[in-house]
Amino acid sequence: MKEQIFGFTEPGMADVGEFARFAQAFNSETGIVLAVRNSRGEISEVAIPKNAAARLGVALIRGAADGAGAALSDDQIKHMVDRFLIWTLPSGFHPDNGISFVPPSHPNHLWPVGTNLFDAKQADAMVRHMLAGLPPA
Repeated sequence: MKEQIFGFTEPGMADVGEFARFAQAFNSETGIVLAVRNSRGEISEVAIPKNAAARLGVALIRGAADGAGAALSDDQIKHMVDRFLIWTLPSGFHPDNGISFVPPSHPNHLWPVGTNLFDAKQADAMVRHMLAGLPPA
């Protein structure tokens, strides 16, 4: 059984006798099913495992934010900040391996990026914790 979790239909096309393009996403037992219809009325579906669908969701949010000026709502950002601040650090975290940081005095010096606080698996767990219960935009 599929349960629709997202739907978009191109507005106004049915009024002019053409097929309205649409995109839908469904929860299924095996993952997420994406369905799209083009302007010729052809429908295609693809099933995506849930772990890959989660990565797709993040990519779509990034793409929308970068390309169209869209962003997370203030409520969503506040939720993620609150969740970040209450996340229990994993036992194996390493705060930059004990290295302290002194800002460079010269503008051409490299500024650090990322963090050595978590490994990739720990960072993934933190982000999933932040997204749990995320309110709608």
